Formats: sequence, structure tokens, C-alpha cells
Amino acid sequence: MVDCCYYIRVRIATLDVVSTLSCAKYQDQGHEACNDWRDEGIDKCNKWANQSYQQCSGWNKWYSWLCIAWTWVVQSVCVGWYWAASWVCHLWVWIANWVCIGWHWVPYLVVVGFLWMAYLVCTVVLSPCFWGSWLSCLRRKDTPRNEVEKPGWVLTFEDDFMTGPFDPTKWQNVPWPGEPYLHDWATAGTTPPFYLDPAGFSYGSGTVKLISNDQPVFGQTSPNWLDAQSQQKLPFDVPYRGAWLMWPNPGTLDQQYGYFEIRCKTTLSPEAWPSFWLISRKKEPNEIDIFEFNVKDMPGTFTTTVHWGPDKYHKQMQVKTHQVCRPWELFHIYACEWSSKEIRWYCDNQLIRVTTDEKILSELTYPLGVVLSTWPDTRPGHHPETGVYPNYFEVDYVRVYQRP
Repeated sequence: MVDCCYYIRVRIATLDVVSTLSCAKYQDQGHEACNDWRDEGIDKCNKWANQSYQQCSGWNKWYSWLCIAWTWVVQSVCVGWYWAASWVCHLWVWIANWVCIGWHWVPYLVVVGFLWMAYLVCTVVLSPCFWGSWLSCLRRKDTPRNEVEKPGWVLTFEDDFMTGPFDPTKWQNVPWPGEPYLHDWATAGTTPPFYLDPAGFSYGSGTVKLISNDQPVFGQTSPNWLDAQSQQKLPFDVPYRGAWLMWPNPGTLDQQYGYFEIRCKTTLSPEAWPSFWLISRKKEPNEIDIFEFNVKDMPGTFTTTVHWGPDKYHKQMQVKTHQVCRPWELFHIYACEWSSKEIRWYCDNQLIRVTTDEKILSELTYPLGVVLSTWPDTRPGHHPETGVYPNYFEVDYVRVYQRP
């Protein structure tokens, strides 16, 4: 129905353009005819005046001047008549042209309006998928916690954050190189865009909140960030802070294949970037992003992504976009099932995406570690200064399973 309506609308729009062009062509032809008629009439007036001058020249002096004056008057009246008639002709052509265009536009708009009403009736009013999901989102509550026991799986990791500060045997609060600066391979050797605050967490009510804010950090130095010219460790300032939780080094918890699940609530702040993902410490860029919320224009939209490639400088990726109901207000469950044959993504226990590409799966041959992160989106085209700070990525629990 959608394709049919679209085709009909395109056809009607095409006919409308053709009809409008026909009216414009008729107008141009009418103007040209009016101008030709006027010019021909003026030529006749001038020719008649010249003949009159020649006839008057043979008369005596006084009669000659009277004859010439009379000829001028009559010629002016003749030329004026043709000019006036020409403008009347042009005006008539313009009026007829607009009547022509209006005659085509009125039925066109009536038909388009009818098609749009039919489209809305067919795709909205008569579509349980549309109004059902819309109404369910209006009355939606937090997605309930899943049971810990998952049939067909063995629990290998769980943290429900009930004990306050995170357990250092389960998490570290900086990336695996060991320093609190985001290391972007694409901009290596330049000032990092934000600081991963080791204290950027808040605890309470059985959850952990990862905090993102715009409190700058001044005069930092890093062994992994050298000045591009002097190649020395010079102090730099970092305008934004984020938060990072990752399975600790040396990666003893990292797991190849399994079911990775989180229950969380994100943020509505513009340019926030909360993420739940899996990363390889042995072969970059092996990575599975279970969700990324790049909050900008559509805060209820998130992406699922898989990264692979020969090395971190030449990585490839596949991305897909999904919708979820008010993720900044409601707790939802996001999960990923990874095996040697496929990767399956879930939202609120509903399958939303499957990847079976052998080229990708053949690259993901190393254990991956879990990462929770959030920070302002400082990439080109984004404006982290428009964010609301501080903002929070709130996590209820993280669970990981493996086949027995």
C-alpha cells in the first residue's frame, strides 16, 4: 500500500508538472502572438503615416502643416490603440494561464489529499503494529528484571551493584593501558577530547550511575600522548569528563562466545554517548557494540554495531539502527548472543538483529571483555557544549552466560 500510494503520488506530481508546463507554454505562445500582432499593427500605422507625409508634402504650406499634424494625431491614436490592445491581450493571456494552472492544481490537491488520507488510514488507523506500539509506549513501565537462571546457559559473571562502590575484582575504572585518558587511534598524538574520571560514579538503590560532565581537567600529562612537534610529554587541558567500567586486566574474565546482558537507563542529554560493548585486548578492532546511544536528534534511537578488520587503523564495521521507548526514563534490557555461527541482538528479550556473515565471524576469534562507558560526543559535527551536565548512565545489573 505504501509503495502504491508513493507511486500514485509521484505520477500525479509528474502530471501536475506537465500540466503546469503546458499552461506556461500556452502563456509564452500567447505573449508572442500578442507582441507580433502589436508590432505588425505599429508597422502598419508607421507605413500609413509615411504615405500621408508624402501626400501632404505636395499641398500648399498651410494645408501641408495641417495635414501633417492631423497625420501625427491619427498615427499616435493608431499606435496607442495597438499598445493598449497588446496589453489587454497580455493580461488576458496571464489570466487564462493562471486559470489553466489553477484548473490543474485544484483537482491535483484534492486527489493528493485523498491519497494521504487513505495512506494514513491504511498504515496508521488500520495498523495494530503502529498504534499498538505507540499506546504501549505511552503506558509503558520499566522492563522487569530477568531471572538469573537462563535455561540452556551457565552464569559466568554477574554484578547487580548492591554493595556500593564497584568490586575491583570485577571492574577497573580506566581503559586497559592503565591511564584515565581516552586513546583515540585516529587522533593519536593529539590532545585527548575527554578525561575518564576514576571517581565518575554514583551509587545507590542497587544501581551504579556513570557520570558525564563538563568539568575540565587542567595541566595533565600522559606517557601515551606526545606533542606532535617536540615529541615530549607536555601538559594539556581536557574540557570534558566521562566514566568507564571494564573487566579488569589482564583479561582473565574475557570470554569468547556467550550471552551478554544489561538492564539500564540512559540519558536525554544532547550529545551524550552511553554504550555497552565488548572489546578484544588481543586483536583490535574486534568489537561488538550491544548498544550505543548517540543522543542528538533522536534520543529514543540506538545502534548495534560489529567491528572487524586487519588492524585498528583499517577497521570495518556494520551498523543497524533501532527504536526503544523512552530509554532515558525507563529501564530496558539489552543483550547480545555471540557464537561461532551468528551474532544476535535483543532488546527487552525480543530479537532485533541477526548477523551470520562468515567474513565477520571468522575475524572474531579472540575473547572479548565487557565495557560500560559514557562521555560527551566530541566527534566532528557534534556539539558537546549543548549537553546538560552532569548526565547519568544508570546500570541495574550486568550478567554474562556461556553454553555448558
